[in-house]
Amino acid sequence: MEVGSFKKWLIREQRLVREMAHMTLNPAVSIGGDQIDAIDFRFEDYPKNTEEEMNLIRKLLIDKPPFYGKLPGSSRYMVYNGDGLEIRMQPPFSFLELPDYWWTYAAGYHGDDLIKRPLKMRVYD
Repeated sequence: MEVGSFKKWLIREQRLVREMAHMTLNPAVSIGGDQIDAIDFRFEDYPKNTEEEMNLIRKLLIDKPPFYGKLPGSSRYMVYNGDGLEIRMQPPFSFLELPDYWWTYAAGYHGDDLIKRPLKMRVYD
């Protein structure tokens, strides 16, 4: 599948694309040494090399289930509980676990400033 074609496929085949909006954290949290108060998880940019990766992206973009991911360099977890983000010391095992690389693809913000650049910067045409 060529770059950028997954989103086009979702629009064409599923007639539905629901990107995860920037989610806010109040108060801001330190992630990788940066104070972050909003995250764009950018699930649509995750690798799409296997059927398992494709299924994960479909679940996250279309179903929007509760999920969690381990914070880099920390013993804490970022948890989306269906209503918003929270930080927990223990993972909620009934939620979908994000891959270890989730923070690599995410964009982190503090106020209106991009603090942490994602692996891929999108260009809209």
